[in-house]
Amino acid sequence: MEKKKFEIKPVKVERNEEVAENTFLISFLPLEDLSLEVKPFNFFMIWIPRIDFIPLSVSDYDGNSLTFLYKIKGNGTKALSLKKKNEILGIMGPLGKEFFFKNGEKVLVVAGGIGIAPIPYFVKFSKGSEIDLVWGVKKGSELFEVTKIYGKMNNLKNFIIYTEDCSYGKCGKALDALREIRLNEYNRILSVGPEVMMKNFCNLCNKKNDCYVALENLTKCGMGICGSCYIKGTTKLMCSDGPVFECSEVKYHFESIIA
Repeated sequence: MEKKKFEIKPVKVERNEEVAENTFLISFLPLEDLSLEVKPFNFFMIWIPRIDFIPLSVSDYDGNSLTFLYKIKGNGTKALSLKKKNEILGIMGPLGKEFFFKNGEKVLVVAGGIGIAPIPYFVKFSKGSEIDLVWGVKKGSELFEVTKIYGKMNNLKNFIIYTEDCSYGKCGKALDALREIRLNEYNRILSVGPEVMMKNFCNLCNKKNDCYVALENLTKCGMGICGSCYIKGTTKLMCSDGPVFECSEVKYHFESIIA
């Protein structure tokens, strides 16, 4: 099974639609029985022939159809956005370590921008946990109806939206919530988003809490071979040891990032 996850498997595009400004939702159907065991925060390398491999976190999985949320950031994601229904691509995975919380835990998730991508599947999978979600974007045009696309998420107790252009929800940045919420009420706190945001999150997060970040888009091979996703100050790789780490583990990694 370990070897098989590194094989490129053919899939066809089920849908690929723009759900917000430069943000797309793509679903794949397998061309063969994949028998995948997909856990929260697993990711796949999406192979676009003659273009590139793109690492994407799993946004939803129903046992057959795999769904990913992505934002156009470069040539690879631009090429992916142009793929039509029934076109054939390749996937490799699931990769990375699973991450979810124990039954009965109260959890705060702070997502920035496209960092929302792995959260719906994480929430659905974390049965028995009570989850509050804060999602921040720069402008209202980057928002989409999360529950409309992914369905009801029963574990989600509170969902707060921040926009920096003040066009929807609360005015400000997602991290502003850390100054307004009683952090000691939560067993664990998780942040997913731009690295500058996650660096600031780790600086703000109460030391009495278990604080985590999910690092993304650092890997080139996904197999722990190329070393491109080495976490500074550790012996760990994002693709094989992550993508989720405690703030204390990535302290040196964030030092080089200008906040």
